[in-house]
Amino acid sequence: MPTELTLAAMKQLPYAELDSIVREHGGSFLAVGNALMLIRDSGGYMPEFKTFEAYAADRLGYSRARAYGIMDAAGVANRLLTKSPRVTVSVSGIQDTTYPRNAYQAIELNSLPEDQQVDCWLDVVEECREKNERITGKAIAAKVKAYLELADGGDGRSEERRVGK
Repeated sequence: MPTELTLAAMKQLPYAELDSIVREHGGSFLAVGNALMLIRDSGGYMPEFKTFEAYAADRLGYSRARAYGIMDAAGVANRLLTKSPRVTVSVSGIQDTTYPRNAYQAIELNSLPEDQQVDCWLDVVEECREKNERITGKAIAAKVKAYLELADGGDGRSEERRVGK
């Protein structure tokens, strides 16, 4: 078992070890999401399963939406880890309170362009600390909405609606 469950640390693991991570680390969305991505991308689920979706459903009991949602959340978390030195994680758990604590927190950021996800996340962390509040999916969703409205011209309307198209 690797000491870090980041995508880079897990890339060389064989299918059997990745499959074990998925089945044994249900609480770690980063480890599970990274393992799922590697299994999907390598075709490691074959020949036992014809498709990745069949692997997810039959072996893990995951719907397609759940499997891809966990992978999306891990993708966001990987971007946070690689683009911000203030965000770290290890197999033993959270080392830095600026790391998303669950897949829901990470997936909320996925509706933003990749280049805005880290800034948005760090803004949420800072605002919650200033208010002495827990970081919640609701707080993240509100900040994401503000970022999206700003991109739409500050009023929450798309460019087409502003110009009357």
